[in-house]
Amino acid sequence: MIPSETTLVGELERVRRSPGMVVEVDWRGDFSVPPDVEPLAQSVLAEALRNITKHAEPSRVEVTVARDADTFTLEVRNDGARGEDDSPSGMGLRLASFEALQQGGTVESGPTGNGGWRVRLLVPLGTGEDDAG
Repeated sequence: MIPSETTLVGELERVRRSPGMVVEVDWRGDFSVPPDVEPLAQSVLAEALRNITKHAEPSRVEVTVARDADTFTLEVRNDGARGEDDSPSGMGLRLASFEALQQGGTVESGPTGNGGWRVRLLVPLGTGEDDAG
């Protein structure tokens, strides 16, 4: 992935200040996004927000960012998925999933059960080149 000139923190702040969508951010803890995860996290955030703009009418969007000793997590939820859109998944999340796989991670997406939709990025941490098989 190409390094970004911004950070996930910067992107979240920009999105929160932008007119249109109400975005709430829950940054769980005092940590930085690992540099090798930063471009992927920004890519997943951008694609999730693009999909919300194209396929949803939310009253709010919630972004949760968390990190523990083993995992970095980014989750984007909205409460306004439109049910009439039965089109197959677009290329954006598929590409993000492929990028996540290259780092041993996953991208999950689907309905939340309450009329909403979520996209979640999970990336394992602390797996260096020595851990590759």
